[in-house]
Order: sequence, then structure tokens, then C-alpha cells
Amino acid sequence: MKRFFLILCLLLPWTLHASPLWNGSQTGMQPADILRKFEGAEATSVQSDRVGIGMEKARIPSIQYQGQEFSVHFYFNDGGLHAVTLKLKKIGSRAKSKKLVEAIVEDLSKTLGKPQRHEDVNLASQILKATWTTPDREVVLFALNYGADPSDQDGALVINYGLPEAEPAKGQPFPPVPAWEPEIVIPLEKVIDRFRFYTDGGKDFVVLKHGTCVIVSDGLSDEAAGKEALEIVSKIFNYHPDMDPKSMDDGNIMVFYNHPAYSVVLDEITKANIDTIRKNHLKALARDEVMMTPGGANKFDEHGMKALFGRCYFFMDAKKPEVAHIIRKGAAKPKPAAPEEGTQPPE
Repeated sequence: MKRFFLILCLLLPWTLHASPLWNGSQTGMQPADILRKFEGAEATSVQSDRVGIGMEKARIPSIQYQGQEFSVHFYFNDGGLHAVTLKLKKIGSRAKSKKLVEAIVEDLSKTLGKPQRHEDVNLASQILKATWTTPDREVVLFALNYGADPSDQDGALVINYGLPEAEPAKGQPFPPVPAWEPEIVIPLEKVIDRFRFYTDGGKDFVVLKHGTCVIVSDGLSDEAAGKEALEIVSKIFNYHPDMDPKSMDDGNIMVFYNHPAYSVVLDEITKANIDTIRKNHLKALARDEVMMTPGGANKFDEHGMKALFGRCYFFMDAKKPEVAHIIRKGAAKPKPAAPEEGTQPPE
């Protein structure tokens, strides 16, 4: 049976003013402070495999929270303590893990108030996402399950405690985007053919310049269809383009997002450009983005590399949206969008 683990990450960048972390710990504390404060704490020296977390220098092997056993890990950078991670030692199926997460949401809400966002994400790899924002911190909870079957015990549940997101530094784009904008041309006619096949020809959808396919309400005018598509893309782009890549029976990959927009990653394109994809896949991550995979933080197999490559084209479409085609359900051929129908995304 694969191991399904829960991670509660309490993250706060070090600042001149100490900020609360977990159970009385504060940013800027030193390892000796942790060892004195917490009974059972032990000195360690382990580099985290998560980007930007730093060195684990103290650990509590076992505590009880929500009736479950956790270990507690304290991470330090040059400014002292800046992250605390709680890891669940054992958890059962997806259904059991979801119940546990919902209990944690209820517990956190007692001190942080109602989450500003609380959604069950309808993707196989993500169970729940909740976000709290207060004047001194932002807390994000999300649950992942890597198993194809709900009974698989393979995944992660993560809570990130951090400072509210600061304004981006001058010259840095917001929302964050990947550095890589592939110059590899994607044949839109093949994308359209495959996406029509995946949807059984039963959906109206809009195709943007770089291949992003967006399902829209049936029967809209061309202008309204383009507008709805760009609104959907904007929602994904301005929240965060969480991706859920699925292997298709024809060898392609389809990347799902948390709204009805999709990236079709053609097998013939990735095979022909696999060396370029391997070389550049980490540049396909957005600024400061960390993705948890079965291999660890930002550690991708070839499937994941191809998915990141495909997602780059979503970012390119989101940054400069341009409607290329409007496809009607049952249509034999794609209908090109008229130039005047390329509306701009909402502010």
C-alpha cells in the first residue's frame, strides 16, 4: 500500500518584527530557543528538499493533533526560525484524509475566522483548498492525492502559513509567470481535432492563439463566447493555475485547471522536442512556485515535465489573450474568430 502523508507547513519569512508561527514559536528564534521551549525537541541538521525552506535544525518526533500523530520540523535561514512543518505519520484513504482536513479547517477557523476562499476542487489530484488572510499572515490549505483510485494512500495535505502576499518588486510581473515561453509551434488544427474528440463533439469551445481550449456555454454569439472564455482564463490566471495533467488514450496529455480551460499537450510535439523540454522544464515554473510531487518538491518525471511545457502556453495565452477559433458542438470544421471578436480580459 502506498503511503499517504499529511504535511502542515507553517511558513513565515523572517522579518525585523517577530511573527507567530506554531504553538508559541516565532520567526527569528534560534535552534537553542526551540530546544528550551519544547519538551522532547531534538537537534537536527537536515536540508529541506522544498525550495526556499532552508535547514531543519530542530524536530519534535511526536505530538498529537486532531487525534492523529504528527512530527514537527523547525526550519531556519540566516534570520533564524522562519518555517514550521507538521507531518502526519499515517493516514488512510482519500475520504478519511478529507474528513481530517475539514476538521483542521474548522479548528483553524476558530482563531483565523472563516476562510476567504473555501472550495472543493473537482480534480482527482486535489481534494480541498482553503485560504485565510489576516493582517499578519496568509494561510493556505490544500489537499493532494496522487493515486488514481480514491482508496490509494498516496498524496499530501499541506497548510502554508505566510505573510500576506507583498506587492511584487518593481519590474516583476504579477501574477507570477514562468520565465520560459517556448518557441515551439503548436498546430492548432490538431489541438482542435483532439479536444473535439475528448469532448465527443458535444461542447462549444474557444481556442486561444497558443492552443488553450476553453469550454463555454452553448449557443452564445461569437462575441459572447469569446468574452466568456477570456473571463474563465482570467479567473485561473489571477488566482493560480493549479494543474492536473491526465494521460489520454492516444498518448497525448491534457492539462486540467480549476475552471473549464484545458491545454492539450500533443505527443508528437513532446517527442520531437523532449531534450528541450528536459532542459527547460524548471523554467516553466512561475516565480517562487513550489509543486509537491511523489518525488518531492519541484521534482518531475517526464510526464510532469511535458505537462509543465504545455502549461507554458496557457500562461502565454493568459498574458496576451487572443481568440483564434470558436468551435461549435457538432461542427465539422473550426470556425475562425473574426478580428473584432478578440476581446480583452476583465480588469
